[in-house]
Amino acid sequence: MTRLWRVEVLAPAEQAEAVEAAFEAAFADILQASSRMERGKAWVVQALCEAKPDVARLKALMARFKGLAVEVATLPDRDWVAEGLKHLPPVQAGRMRVVGGHHPPPRTGGNELLIDAGPAFGTGQHATTRGCLLALDRLARRKAPGRILDLGCGTAVLAMAAARLWRHRRPQILASDIDAASVIEARRNIARNRLGDAIEAVAADGFRHPRLRAAAPYDLILANILALPLVRLAPTLSRHLAPGGVAVLSGLLEEQEPAVRNAYRAAGLILLGRFRLPGWPTLLLGRR
Repeated sequence: MTRLWRVEVLAPAEQAEAVEAAFEAAFADILQASSRMERGKAWVVQALCEAKPDVARLKALMARFKGLAVEVATLPDRDWVAEGLKHLPPVQAGRMRVVGGHHPPPRTGGNELLIDAGPAFGTGQHATTRGCLLALDRLARRKAPGRILDLGCGTAVLAMAAARLWRHRRPQILASDIDAASVIEARRNIARNRLGDAIEAVAADGFRHPRLRAAAPYDLILANILALPLVRLAPTLSRHLAPGGVAVLSGLLEEQEPAVRNAYRAAGLILLGRFRLPGWPTLLLGRR
């Protein structure tokens, strides 16, 4: 078991998601889990960290949210991440339903996925993941893509959703993440959902990996990461997208959308559609 530090803020409802996003960005190097829970007219926002948060970084974070008090406490040795996952409800996004390991197993062949996050990101609870699932649900009503890349796959929830939604067309699906622990968890989830014959998961630093280059061009690229990496990847991602292909981008805040869209416009892609969940847009882009 790991001793964790809990950072907690009581925030107004309209700020809760932004506070959680700020926690995830500021403590990305030590973050184990984050959560929001309604308490009366306000929300409790928590971040569980594997090391004591830096005081200066914490002060800088809270300066963005005037008037909010923050509390930092240590927690006793216990698997708090597993405890928290026990209480996550199923997520419905379009035709996809995502359930945790504490729920009854999904039906074989249905549009359901069994996800245990472990150290990886992507249980379907976060607005960025839900936005991508909704985008996939819309795209699944079109012609099936031949090659799909889930870039920065985390738990591989998006790759598996694509495999479920296009299961009768059996596209070639590649899932990659720079974090080796995430790839291990992704492979476990792929096996749990009996999708090992549909998805290949690899540890890769973006398109530098020869496997990602060899499988290109892609008819569909899913990238639920962060705004700055999305901007940096724009030229390379665009080059690896097939003519007529679609890129689904998420992980950016509303105020970061213009910078991301400008980067991809410069790389030759235009906006085809958008899903906007509170504070978090998901963009569908294609070639001019």
